[in-house]
Amino acid sequence: MRRAKLNASDILSVLNDESELDDFSDDSDVDRTWQPTISTNIGQSDCSGLDSDEDQVNTIFNTDDINITNINNDIIISDIYNNINTNHVNVASNSNDGINILTTNAPNSAQVSPNIGWSQTPFATIPLPEFYGPHNFIEIGLPISYVEKYLPNLHFEKASMYTNMYALAQKGKELKTTPNEIKVFYGAQALMGVIKYPRLNMYWQRGITLDLISSVITRDRFTSIRTFLHYVDVNNRPAGNTSKFWKVQPIIDCVQKACREIPRYIGMYSIDEQMVPFTGRCPHRQFVKNKPRPVGLKNFVITTSKGLVLDFELYQGSDTPFDDRTLGLGPAVVLHLTKTIPKGSAMFFDRYFTTIPLMNRLNEIEPTIKLQPLSGRIANVLTATGAEPHQIVKRWSKVENKEINVNCPAIIQYYNQNMGGVDLCNQQMEAYRTWIKTKKWTLKVAVHFIDLAIVNAWMEYKNDAIKMNIPRKNIKDLLEFKISVAKEWLSTPTKKRINEETNSDSNEEPPVKVQNYRSPIPSEMKRYDSYDHWPEVDNLSTARNCRKEGCKSRTRIRFGHCLSIPHLPHDYEPISQALRLDSLSVRCDNFGISFIKGLIEGRVDAPRLLGELSFRIPSNTRLQSNFYLPTNKSNFSKNAPLLRLMHNANNSIAMDWRPAR
Repeated sequence: MRRAKLNASDILSVLNDESELDDFSDDSDVDRTWQPTISTNIGQSDCSGLDSDEDQVNTIFNTDDINITNINNDIIISDIYNNINTNHVNVASNSNDGINILTTNAPNSAQVSPNIGWSQTPFATIPLPEFYGPHNFIEIGLPISYVEKYLPNLHFEKASMYTNMYALAQKGKELKTTPNEIKVFYGAQALMGVIKYPRLNMYWQRGITLDLISSVITRDRFTSIRTFLHYVDVNNRPAGNTSKFWKVQPIIDCVQKACREIPRYIGMYSIDEQMVPFTGRCPHRQFVKNKPRPVGLKNFVITTSKGLVLDFELYQGSDTPFDDRTLGLGPAVVLHLTKTIPKGSAMFFDRYFTTIPLMNRLNEIEPTIKLQPLSGRIANVLTATGAEPHQIVKRWSKVENKEINVNCPAIIQYYNQNMGGVDLCNQQMEAYRTWIKTKKWTLKVAVHFIDLAIVNAWMEYKNDAIKMNIPRKNIKDLLEFKISVAKEWLSTPTKKRINEETNSDSNEEPPVKVQNYRSPIPSEMKRYDSYDHWPEVDNLSTARNCRKEGCKSRTRIRFGHCLSIPHLPHDYEPISQALRLDSLSVRCDNFGISFIKGLIEGRVDAPRLLGELSFRIPSNTRLQSNFYLPTNKSNFSKNAPLLRLMHNANNSIAMDWRPAR
């Protein structure tokens, strides 16, 4: 049997019937003596622009458990008006006096509770800006190309020049460092941040040496460059330069200029403090409580919500270059760092920077975003949104000793999502920070901004890769990115290359070095520099695997480089045997033996040396040495010239001059 089809009239008749649930309603537990609290707003009312008095309250009743919610979502009163019948409530308003009162028809007198302080005002929530694209085509370059935006070649040229000048003034001779050698020094510092040894000399210690560093720069050369590293002429301070950090200002300016050239889009930005860790003596060293690195130089930073640094300013006390200090230090930082932020963006910062005059100033500068404080415990939040919509989140309860569901306002949710941009940058820097012990604050600041440049370059590279829809497994993480940059710097040639004319005229082929291990693959810059990569054929019984990524073929051909072609060690033994040439050690021993024989036979006139010879008394023992050698407790006395000559004479057959028995 088919079911009958329902038409429109049948559906309406069903909906008009009384519900069966009406019989189950029970109001026996309703408190008949309860009266609602009268809410009085003293002061000028901001609700006078509404159409009617009923719109000022705009409440919903006739439910058993009800929450009265203001239509503007900026004030929420929960669990107050429960079990209310609309017949007991009247609404009275007096817009001229700015007083709104809720009264009841109950016989008891109405209670009045004045609300002194913040006035109730309508609040329109502004949606936070979001940008989804489309994006223009971006060519993903090598990691070193991103870092070169922050540390260009001109920076290395000036660093080498001023380093040589300072070394000449201190030692009286030039250090003769080059820009490429400064790059090698930076690469060694970056790699030390990834592979950490407890002591600096362990990177060159035999047995545990790090070949990537020890093969390109010696320990003494590294320490010399680190000692004399300078970026300015310390003997000639620029006129009018009042900066406390003028000795490292060039590297700060290079990194800051690159950060300010990053494109700005309408989005979320956060402002916070960053510490340059240093516990020694330096100008304006700060102590910030509850920071992971509490002691050091304070750096005010503005970043995106993802941690990309857009601008920063080192704190120098009263000499910090802030344009407007009338509102205080915190507002001065915000106004200084937000100059280049586009209109329509949302800014997040904590209570250290927040003041009421600052919010008024920001409203004047950016009228499209209303920045208002929230009352209560979150008055430190600067916001462009309200409390709605709420979201259920889990938080730990100390009373119940478990996680419970809590209503989280929208402002708290947005603040937690977008405020941690500076903290995210600090977290990435701490992962592979170049940590060295030094008493020079200049070196500490320079190393900090080198790490900042690498981290910011990696974030730019990652953003470009995500925009081009590159799979995440093919995107380098910070570890791979920093190692790649360090290898590029370490592979920079520190010596001049041989002229091409000399190479073309030379017909000699250098010998090939036979290795028992697979040499590391050169960096991408060296592999693709198109400079004298000649094919070489190895005489191998079995072909080796191809070193190209993804290739499974085998070959006997490899390509060498003009500066690092392997060769066999030189062996001159066949030549010396053919020409009957003795080695230097053999000739020295023979000369010593002939000298002692001449001393004994009288051909050498040296009575004092003859008296120091210790002859052994002949005996019937198997020991047939000519001279007596005393026991020596140190190598210095054992290697005395005369003792060494007598020792060689005892082991020589030519000194057997005693008559046979």
